[in-house]
This record gives sequence, structure tokens and C-alpha cells, in this order.
Amino acid sequence: MSFHSKKRNSKPAARDIQLNIQTLNAKGEGVGFFRKLKITVEKTLPGEDVSVRFLQDRPPGDRIRLQKILKASPIRIAPPCPYFEHCGGCQLQHLPYSEQLKFKHQWIRQAPSTVAGLRDVHVHEVEPMPVDTRYRNKTQMPYRNRKKQVIYGLYHHGTRDIIDSDYCLVESRDANQALRIVKDWANEYRVAAYSEEENSGVLSHVVVLKGQFTNQVMIGIVSRIKELPHYKDLLERLRNGLPSLKSVILNFNPHRTNTVLGDSSQILWGEPFIEEKLAKIRFRIYPDTFFQTNSVQMIRLIDKMIKVAEFRKDQAVMDLFCGTGTIGLLLADKVRQLVGVDNNESSIRAARENCNQNHIKNAEFRTWQIYSGLSTSGIPAGYSNC
Repeated sequence: MSFHSKKRNSKPAARDIQLNIQTLNAKGEGVGFFRKLKITVEKTLPGEDVSVRFLQDRPPGDRIRLQKILKASPIRIAPPCPYFEHCGGCQLQHLPYSEQLKFKHQWIRQAPSTVAGLRDVHVHEVEPMPVDTRYRNKTQMPYRNRKKQVIYGLYHHGTRDIIDSDYCLVESRDANQALRIVKDWANEYRVAAYSEEENSGVLSHVVVLKGQFTNQVMIGIVSRIKELPHYKDLLERLRNGLPSLKSVILNFNPHRTNTVLGDSSQILWGEPFIEEKLAKIRFRIYPDTFFQTNSVQMIRLIDKMIKVAEFRKDQAVMDLFCGTGTIGLLLADKVRQLVGVDNNESSIRAARENCNQNHIKNAEFRTWQIYSGLSTSGIPAGYSNC
């Protein structure tokens, strides 16, 4: 939650405030005004009257606290997640899914005019997910110490305070199982979690990747030290508890940073990657590469894109910020030439592997720095296959 003043140097006094929520911003936060001050209040809805408290001593993103909803919106629902009120991971669980789709459609419609100055851009309706829980194929969960116990969970909105959680509704069952296994192991063997304040401890994050269509699972343990104590027992627990496990990676990140992964990794067990299959294409996914986090919706997005864009065999297409080549490789057979670019070298290496293993001959992937200039056709000179 945040408090914005139109006067740069004005500092509102700590006090309780009542206001009416008028709209939602792009982050899904309610927006109201108090004496010309713009106030954003997370997890509120337009039309609601609310009481909030301003806390001067809290971090800037956490100074407005919702005290009470005085008049609730008629469309407000009880959130399905018990951690929703405090967890910063989800923003709109108090809004019916059909209304969430309307909200997203509204903001997408506004983007062409507000960002690019374009007018009369037709935006298709948002395609709903078949199931709106357990859809994420990637989890990055921080671990911390609390009352001599290791806990995990997402951050409270606007802070680095972790919400102690045992289950996340948007993560896969395998991810939730892996997170609990690591926590129980850490507490039993007294493997301390990372302390941001002291820059000490061992266990920083756990990263879980899952192929939703291949059912393959990778676990990444992010550690502040290179030698993970009692790791063999952890491997045994993970292998016994996760039948679909294909890989366990230890990532070394000794730095005091917001970046989850460090530069050095080693394989504790299994393969260095997992695979996902979308349509007829198999993709290798590594812990440090980008892949769309919702595999089911990714397939539907590509199907819609093909119908709307009407690609032709005489066209060349550039896939910007291509990651592991997901979108581009799924479109490659529709066009003459495909060029994917990204500034992440690991993603480009994976995209080339994916290109080669799927025997795609009309695609090229390069790091962003190579594209300092584009030809008039939009495709760089010096084209070659994967």
C-alpha cells in the first residue's frame, strides 16, 4: 500500500483516514483521494468505503494499512487463499474471476493509447484459464529464520517480511510438496536460512520448475555457501517425495542482493534441465532461463496469435525478448524466417538447443547486443541457422 502526495515535500501526519475507493490501478490496488492526496490501498475495490491508517515509520510501500471496510462492494468475494490478506503474491482474489478478466481487458485496451499514443486499437476479449489455481510452472520461494525455525513464504506487500505459508494455491502440487520437504529438512538438521540483516545463514531460496505437460520437475536450492550440509539426506527425501523429479541443482549466491540466483551452479542429482512440450515442440528449460510461467495459456495464446495475425510463408518474423524461444519456435513453420533476440545469454543458448533438437531450419537466435542496427526488412544481415 502506498501514499502519494501531489506536493513533493508534504508529509501527512499519522492518522486514521476514511475514503471512497474510486478505481483500480494497473497493480490491482484500490485508488481513492483524501484532500487532493492520492491514496492507494491494496485489496480494496471500486465503490467501497474504507478506513485506513498511515504509519510513518513503515517502509514507503507499506505505510497505508487497511483497517476496516466500512461498505463492501457487492461483487466482493471471500478469497480462496487463507494468506491473501497479508501476502503480496496475489492481488485480486477478492474479485470474481470473471471480473478479473474484465479488469485486465480494460487495462490492455488503455495501454496502446496511454503508452504508445495509438487510437482505435481493437483488443480481443481475454481468454480465461480452464482452471485458475495451480497453474504456475515456476516457483521462487524465499526462506528465512523466525523464532528459531526455518519458514518460507512470499513477502508482505511492499516489505521484505515473509508471510509464513504452508501452501500456495497458484503453485503446482509438486512445488508445494518440494517446499515443505526442504523446510522440514532444514529444521531437522538445523540448517539456518539466510538472514538479510546479518548476511549470514545458508538456505536463501528454493526454485521449482515443472513441465506441466511432461510432468518433469527440477528443484534448485539457492545457498549462501558452496557446501550444502546434509545434502544427501535432502536428496533422498526429495526423490522419495517427488516421483516426477528429474533434477536437483545447487546454486551458489553469496551476495546481498535482490537477485535470486547466483552465477555458479552444480548438479547434485539428475539432469541440468527439464523439458516441457508445447504442441509438437519440446523445450529444454534451465534454472536461469526464461520460460512462460503458464504452459496451458501459452498454447492458447499461440493458437489465438496464429488465427489473428495470419502469418504467411513469405514473411520474416522477429521474436523480441524470446527467452528459450517458446513463441518463435511455435510459429516457425508458419513463416519463411524467424529471428529471436534476448539479452540473456543462457536463454539464447537454450533457444538454440531447442531449435536444433526440434530440427527447425529457418530460425536463428542471437543475444540482443548483436542487433545494434537492423536492415530495412527488420532482419539483421548475416543470417544463419541455429
